[in-house]
Amino acid sequence: MEQIGKAKNVPLAQIALAYVIAKQPYIFPIVGIRKLEHLQDAINALKIRLTSEEIKQIESAYDFQLGFPHSFTGLHPSQNWLLPMAGHCDWVPIEKSINAV
Repeated sequence: MEQIGKAKNVPLAQIALAYVIAKQPYIFPIVGIRKLEHLQDAINALKIRLTSEEIKQIESAYDFQLGFPHSFTGLHPSQNWLLPMAGHCDWVPIEKSINAV
């Protein structure tokens, strides 16, 4: 995130908030502030648009594991033979954020 922030000439906090907002279309992060500068960073983060390459760069920095229950059940109902026995499972595809470029 620091590299992207330096390239866009914005603080790291703005890149972090822009990333969270870019992940899903209906994400509204709750921002805690102590200083007026923090509020200004949160407002300015709304103006930042991350490209798909920048999002991939951020996500490739750390190998994140979802953990339980996803490691047990899988991310999709078709990955688990036991899940259909519990009932009908509708799979809703993840929407792409309107903020991502």
